[in-house]
Amino acid sequence: MFFIGINTASPGRNAVCAIIRKRLKNARNHYCIKKLFEIQPSVIVETVETLYDNPEYTVRKRVFSQDRRPKKDVNARPKIVLCHRQGDGDIAERLRTKGIPVENMLVTTSGTRSSGGLTRPGEGRNHFVPERELAEFFSSILQQERLVADIKQPDKNTLAGEMAELMTGSDLLNIWEANAVKRDILLAVAAPVWFRETIRYSRAYRTGARNMRQFI
Repeated sequence: MFFIGINTASPGRNAVCAIIRKRLKNARNHYCIKKLFEIQPSVIVETVETLYDNPEYTVRKRVFSQDRRPKKDVNARPKIVLCHRQGDGDIAERLRTKGIPVENMLVTTSGTRSSGGLTRPGEGRNHFVPERELAEFFSSILQQERLVADIKQPDKNTLAGEMAELMTGSDLLNIWEANAVKRDILLAVAAPVWFRETIRYSRAYRTGARNMRQFI
């Protein structure tokens, strides 16, 4: 399955988008960064909509019902995880009105993790996550060797080159706090992986096209 992380946490900067593929290996989830690029703030919604509809990031998945109905194979579209600070939540709402489920993650500077806010089933949830928790999680997943990068031509992509340096894991927490560019990259990658490892999936799932409000 594919995960798409979009970080808009730095005011005045382009958003950073990470496309990540999850695979099961030795009974554990492993993650591979396939693409890493910037998105201009004015076209975030349109870009995410295009990525969500791209068949390259849709996989076939077997789904089991919670009430013993027959299993079925469905097209699993990418999971969208939007990471931001206070003030960018309207992007998630604009995507949801287009029928795109969004896990909306507000990054905080303190406090404890929580999930809440009213959304309709299948639209995604709202999460409040301390930035420090994401940084420590990212460091941990690297140490477990469950995150790799397979970004083509890193020498022609500044973000990919920055990511290659970060994958060494050297002094990661200090880099996170001191370097805004690297922090933007780390948040775009850490948010969707953190979501998959930490938050349980809801029981509802879509049965039709994205503009249909059907769940079983």
